[in-house]
Amino acid sequence: KQKVNSYVTILEDKGSSLTIDDILQPDNQKGFHKIPEQNTLNIGYSQSAFWIKLIVKNESIEEHSEWWYQLDLPLLDQSQFYLIPSGNKTPGFITSKKMSYDTPLKERDVNHVTQVYRFTLENGEKAAIYLRIKSDFSIHLPLLIYTPVGFVESVAVEELLYGAFIGSILILIAYNLFMFISVKEKTFLYYILYMGSYLIFLITERVHGISLIGDIPDFFHKENLSFYIWTAWLFALILARSFLETKEHEPDLDAIIKLFIALASISVIVSPVLDLTTTIQWAVFGTIPYAILMVWVAYVAMIRGNPVAHFYFTAWFLNFGGVAVYAFTVTGNLPFNFITSNSPHFGIICQMVIISFALADRIKVAQRRATIANQQSLVNLRRYRSL
Repeated sequence: KQKVNSYVTILEDKGSSLTIDDILQPDNQKGFHKIPEQNTLNIGYSQSAFWIKLIVKNESIEEHSEWWYQLDLPLLDQSQFYLIPSGNKTPGFITSKKMSYDTPLKERDVNHVTQVYRFTLENGEKAAIYLRIKSDFSIHLPLLIYTPVGFVESVAVEELLYGAFIGSILILIAYNLFMFISVKEKTFLYYILYMGSYLIFLITERVHGISLIGDIPDFFHKENLSFYIWTAWLFALILARSFLETKEHEPDLDAIIKLFIALASISVIVSPVLDLTTTIQWAVFGTIPYAILMVWVAYVAMIRGNPVAHFYFTAWFLNFGGVAVYAFTVTGNLPFNFITSNSPHFGIICQMVIISFALADRIKVAQRRATIANQQSLVNLRRYRSL
């Protein structure tokens, strides 16, 4: 496995009109430059196409070597791959391939949720690899080259960890479903809906696990991603109202939460009818004030003496911590790996576990209060009879 972001140069094609023949012209070759962050290619949102150049040489002792070039971004719209042997730039010597997000997994070079290109080099052979990428979504792209065995080993570990992560959420959903059936407390239902909507978002955004089904189903297509983001926030806010009992104890906070619920509801309705680029950017940037709101509401309720707010504040603070780690990662201040790239999801798991414990504790407190109230009623009844 070799991370190659620090070795590539990049050219922005603002008109998305350049071909490989245009790119090979000396004037365009001068336009390639190094990327500022070495851990990953962090472009953000752009309507431009981008060309990525990498010089490779086979220095292994084997006569023929096969390598797999991974573009580690499952939501990447489209890519084109060109392999040009050193000294040969005529069309007959250029190896070209292309694929997109909608390319069926079985028709890709490698059956994987990311776009992976296979290429071979003779012993001592040198070549230039050009990638053309374009996406309506944010481009945050680690580039890696593997041997076939190395790729299989890496994917096996990655899928195991993702399986454990998704399995943890399913276990929490099953546990809270059991609690809801047992105690008929509506807060458990809201929590289940929040976890379920987040799980759907996670599978859609990371795409892992879908390869077991085959191709990407329409339900998990990235066009629905903004809808799932707003659905998750909608249930998170409803959960906050019920968990913190803001309607009964914090009417001012409750009014603010209801305003944000209304905005989330409108976003859920309009997301399917607006263009994809607008809705995903609105959902991503809208997440920031919603996350701040959740932490702020929990903090205010906590300092006002709400007995369960400290659980909620801790849960959302850990969620925020995961997002902060990811922000440092995409800006190049932390290394890009499985842990840092998925830190928001680890923060979510911590959040969900804490809220599950908090809900269980809340039931115990309610039962304890009911027991004390019954005991006090019996004491009062005995006093009444003694009179």
